[in-house]
Amino acid sequence: MEPEVVKESFVQLLGINWKLFLAQLVNFVIVLLVLWRWVFKPLVKHMDERSKKIEKSLDDAKLIEERMKNSVAERENILKEARHEAQKVIAEGKETADKRREEMMSKAKDEVTNVIAAAKLQIAHDQVSARVELRQETASLVAALTEKILGEKIDAKKDRELLEAAMVDVQGVTLKGATSKL
Repeated sequence: MEPEVVKESFVQLLGINWKLFLAQLVNFVIVLLVLWRWVFKPLVKHMDERSKKIEKSLDDAKLIEERMKNSVAERENILKEARHEAQKVIAEGKETADKRREEMMSKAKDEVTNVIAAAKLQIAHDQVSARVELRQETASLVAALTEKILGEKIDAKKDRELLEAAMVDVQGVTLKGATSKL
């Protein structure tokens, strides 16, 4: 019996009233149930939702980081392609400029050739005109000299014969002189 006495004395020593202890235990269970129902469950639910939001935010951050890496790579590809296109356009521009320059050079050479040919034709025409004019002047001079030397005018037939003979002589000299100058 001693253990019961020890229990009673220990309980009495502490000053515990069983009825009060039991009432407090019931009150504690009721408060615990109320807290569980209206505080702890919503709090756990809210914390779960918050954990899910945090996980979603972390996943979104990873996705955004991945997209950033992809966009950087895509930007680099776009810049590389733009540089390639720019080089292509520059090469085409140079090629077009070279073709245009060659066309202009060819056109200029053709124009120079045409001008030279026209000048040669003009020179040949001027030579023929000068020869004709020279013949006419020579014939006039021969006729004038002949008239002065002979002192009288020869009839038209004789005049023509003398002129033609003088022209043939002068023409031979003129043609030889003109040929040696060319």
